[in-house]
Amino acid sequence: MIDLINKHFNLTPDNLPDWLDPVVENDCAVIRSYAWTSDRCRRIRLCDLEIKDKFTAVTLVIYPEFKYETPIFGTEYLRIGGKKFFGATDFHPVRSGDEYEQKYILNYLGDMPDRDKENSKFYDLSKFFSRKFWLKKDTTDFWDEYISTTDLFLSRYKSCLFESEPIDSSMDFHIEYDRHMSANDPAHGILRVITLKSLLTITSTTFCLMKTTLTIDDDGVLTFPDELIEQLGWKEGDMLQWIDNKDGSFSLVKSDDSV
Repeated sequence: MIDLINKHFNLTPDNLPDWLDPVVENDCAVIRSYAWTSDRCRRIRLCDLEIKDKFTAVTLVIYPEFKYETPIFGTEYLRIGGKKFFGATDFHPVRSGDEYEQKYILNYLGDMPDRDKENSKFYDLSKFFSRKFWLKKDTTDFWDEYISTTDLFLSRYKSCLFESEPIDSSMDFHIEYDRHMSANDPAHGILRVITLKSLLTITSTTFCLMKTTLTIDDDGVLTFPDELIEQLGWKEGDMLQWIDNKDGSFSLVKSDDSV
């Protein structure tokens, strides 16, 4: 993936968040994290997680400088147990409206097919996803197709970025994007439960939370034991929120929006 990013952007190394080390590993798993800046890009973040023979996740997010309202580029690829494979790539719009969509999405991805899904167990597609969102799931590895598609999206994204005119600031939209995606960093998205530090440690295909083992199934779903749910006073239908404690750990609390 790094070679692919280098193909399109001149990368300058940048500092990682204080809570994240470049490489964190134990006997069975490793997370590699990278941060760069580039022309017109205030932050480019790549995370690569591998649990040996069990699970692989690659995530990339590219944020334009605040003076541009260019979409935020996002892509990820998952291998789950060698049985299920998942890829996604998009220009995440930071504004709504037909004029914005035409200028920043359709002018560059107009020849790409519209997405064929309006709902996803992984994403809330109602906001910050374009109609050209590319999504694929399969039982066979389609890495080469994913890389080819992402290469095309990156090429179009660079054109979009360098043809964008400065505005006063898009900072508020970037902050709202981060809040909506429950992430200030790609590692706090699909990888938000994995720090290998104080809160979580990886063992084989499970994540151990203190004395309670939380298992991820073949669909990437994290399951809580009935005893833990009962002890915490949670119930089916409750909305949970991940909170970054900014110290390498996360808190999981019941949202005020729970019914």
